[in-house]
Amino acid sequence: MVYTPMNWGTNHWVGLCINLWTSNVTILDSFITENPTEAHVDVQMTPILKSLPYILEQYVGYTVYQISEGVRFYSWNRVEGIYHNKRGGDCVPCAAKFMEMHCNGDGKEEMSLITDRFVDKIRKQYAMDWYEEFVGDYRVANEAI
Repeated sequence: MVYTPMNWGTNHWVGLCINLWTSNVTILDSFITENPTEAHVDVQMTPILKSLPYILEQYVGYTVYQISEGVRFYSWNRVEGIYHNKRGGDCVPCAAKFMEMHCNGDGKEEMSLITDRFVDKIRKQYAMDWYEEFVGDYRVANEAI
């Protein structure tokens, strides 16, 4: 399983869970109204789905997609019924949290329990984590004050 965020357009992020064994990409999208139909999602996913087998073969030597019937094509599905954000700017932390939850074995039932208040907490925690990672430990930085 490979997890990666993906930017759709200029202002929307989703989480992708790429299952190399089943050749399926699960899309974790907190703002489905941005791309409400299968046609909208196809526009975003088709370049990825078509290029994945070639990328995997070229860069990691992954050739399991070659099966007796021929080339295995990747498909996508979008998890429905999970938290839907109605505010702008929440798709990045939601995509990250959804991928984390999926990786830990949580399903759509758990992802549907997320609330706006919980997303606010996620944003604060990610901000602190990023600050500590890229700037330094805030406790050490504030000791001289």
